[in-house]
Amino acid sequence: MSGEAIRQENTDSGGFAYRLIRRLIDVRPAELRALGWAWLYIFSLLFSYYILRPVRDEAGVAGGVENLQWLFTGTLLCMIAANPPFAALVARLPRVKFIAITYRFFLANLVLFAVLLQVATEAQNIWVGRLFFIWVSVFNLFVVSVFWALMVDLFDAEQGKRLFGFIAAGATVGGIVGSTVTALLAKHVAPIWLLLGSALLLEAAVLCVRRLSQLSGVLERRSAAEGDEAPIGGSGFAGLKHALGSTYLINVCFYILLFAITSTFLYFQQAEIVRQSFTDRGARTAFFARIDLWVNVLTLGAQLFLTNRVLRVFGVALTLDQQAFIAKRRIWTDMLTSLRANDYRAAIAAAEMLAVNREEALEFLRWAEGWYRDLLIHGVTDKPDDLVNLDMLAQIERQSRQGSLDRSLAALARVSSATAGIHRNLNRRMVLESFLFGEIEGH
Repeated sequence: MSGEAIRQENTDSGGFAYRLIRRLIDVRPAELRALGWAWLYIFSLLFSYYILRPVRDEAGVAGGVENLQWLFTGTLLCMIAANPPFAALVARLPRVKFIAITYRFFLANLVLFAVLLQVATEAQNIWVGRLFFIWVSVFNLFVVSVFWALMVDLFDAEQGKRLFGFIAAGATVGGIVGSTVTALLAKHVAPIWLLLGSALLLEAAVLCVRRLSQLSGVLERRSAAEGDEAPIGGSGFAGLKHALGSTYLINVCFYILLFAITSTFLYFQQAEIVRQSFTDRGARTAFFARIDLWVNVLTLGAQLFLTNRVLRVFGVALTLDQQAFIAKRRIWTDMLTSLRANDYRAAIAAAEMLAVNREEALEFLRWAEGWYRDLLIHGVTDKPDDLVNLDMLAQIERQSRQGSLDRSLAALARVSSATAGIHRNLNRRMVLESFLFGEIEGH
C-alpha cells in the first residue's frame, strides 16, 4: 500500500491484533493488512525454499563432492540463459500476472522433479538430483528478488524503514519452520512429499501477491492511469547499465563476489564432511536441514537482540548505509565539479540518474546544500572545523578557489528552489535539470 494512500486513511481503527503487534513494530492501522500479507508472502517463500534446500544439498553430495564445481558452473550458465526471457517477461507483463506466471512455472517444475525422483532408477536419480541442484539454486535467486522488488514498489521509503525489518523476520521464521519440517520428516518420507509440500507453499505465495495487489494504492493508480494490462517496462540490460554506471554498485558487486568465493569454499568443506559422516540419504538430508535450522535461529536471535546494540555501541558509521552514502557523496562531488560551461548533455545525463526516485533526489539536494554551505564557510573563514564535509577539505579548497561567494549563494538558492519543487511533486528530472543548468551557466 502506498505511503500517501495509507496516511490519508483513518488511523483510529485497530483491535487487539493491532495493539499486540504495535508493541513490536511501529505500524499504522491502515498498514496492518498489507504488512500481514507481505509477512505471509515471504514466510511462504522461505518455508518452501528451506524444504527444498536440504534436499538439494543432499543431491549434490550424492552426485559426488568432486562434481560440485560443475554444478556451480551449471548454475551460472542457467542464470545467464534464464535472464533474457525473464527480463522480457518483466518488460511486457503486468506485475501481478508476471509474478503468478513465474511462481507457477517453478511450481510446475517442482511437480515434475517430484515425479522424476519417484520413478527414476538409482543411477538416473543421480542425474535428476544434479539437475535439481542447479534448478533450486536458480529458483532461490529469482523468487526472492521478485519479492523484494514488489515490496519496494508497495511501500515507500518511510514505511520501509519501519516495516521491512519485521517483514525480513518473516523470512527467517519461514526458514526456521521449513528447516524444522524437513529435519523431522526427511528420514521418514520420500522426497516427493517434501517437494509437493513446497509446491503448495508457492501457490500460497501467489495468493499473497494477489491480496497485496488489491490492497495497494500504487497498483490501483497504475491500473487506472495505464490500464490493467500495463507492463512493468524496462529492458534486459537496464540493470547492468545501472550497475556499471555506479561506483557504489560496482563495489557491492565486488563485495558479493568475495562473499561468494568464501562461502563456496566453506560449502565444499561442509559437503565433504557430510559425505564422510553419513551413508543414508535421508540422514544426510535431515542433517543439512538441522544446519539450516540453527543458522536461522541464530540469525533471528541476532536480528532481535544483537544488531540494535551493535549499532548503538559502534555507531551508524560502520553500517552499510553509511558506506553507501559516502560512496554516493564522492560520485555527486565528482559530478558537480566536472560540469563545464555549455556541457548540457552531461547535466541532462546527471539529472536523469538522480531522478530515478524521490528519496534519492532529495538526498542529493540535502548534500548539495551542505556542499555549497561549506564553500561559503571556507570563503569567509579560516576555521575548517566548521565544515560539514571536513574529510573533503582538499576538494573544497580547490573548488572555492575556482568560484566566488556570489556563485555559492546563487547555488544555495537553486538548491532551495529545487527542493521545494520536488516537495510539490513537480517533474523530478526537469527540476534537477534546471538546477544543474544553473550550475553550468555559473561557470
